[in-house]
Amino acid sequence: MAVTESLNEEQVHDYLEKGFIQCTTIIEIAGAPKEHVELTMKDYVKKIHDDNNGVVIVKEEYSEVKEDKGLFSTFAELEFVAKDASTIAFFCFDYMPSSIEIVAPESFTYRAVDFSSFFNDMSGRLHRIDRVVKELATRNKNLQ
Repeated sequence: MAVTESLNEEQVHDYLEKGFIQCTTIIEIAGAPKEHVELTMKDYVKKIHDDNNGVVIVKEEYSEVKEDKGLFSTFAELEFVAKDASTIAFFCFDYMPSSIEIVAPESFTYRAVDFSSFFNDMSGRLHRIDRVVKELATRNKNLQ
């Protein structure tokens, strides 16, 4: 596995002192050809780095690409810090990891106003997704 570290332990500690949440996650990609899968994974992780989404990558590890019946797959394990729980939830919506684990802190408090804001933002995203799905279903029906 190739490993890239973006932050050292002291920098991570500084983020945690500011209230950030430390997580690990796994992102998986499958497809063909092999070179496309490798490049797509690196581009996907670069997008996470580049997006202004409240997430700072601490470390990234890439697995070797494996082939199974003509399909190639790989995964990246990312360690990151996120500014709050809402950021982690929206990270899951935006990047669709196969798993996520909160490493630190062990527990935290969520203020009611922040929790309400999170649910309102999530509801807005779900409504947008629902609208897109309905539009695509209508187009598909018209094409058939």
